[in-house]
Amino acid sequence: MVANKVTICKNFYIQPSELERMPYWEYEMTLKECEKIAEEEKKRQEEENKQYGGSFNPKSYQHQASRMMNNYSKMPSMPKMPRI
Repeated sequence: MVANKVTICKNFYIQPSELERMPYWEYEMTLKECEKIAEEEKKRQEEENKQYGGSFNPKSYQHQASRMMNNYSKMPSMPKMPRI
């Protein structure tokens, strides 16, 4: 019961005292609704991941970052200001 309270408080910004004031049947219904919302969010995230090409691949970003750094090193140097 404590783990459920912590999860509800963290994810849905409900004070623990509000949960403790609820009758047991209301707490159970709230818990079921929170589980439903969490499941819907998980499904939405999975669909979004499928839409945008699956899972996160950090190696592809590392490769892209190294290419950008190589391009940066090939840039011409800043012109020097004439000394007076």
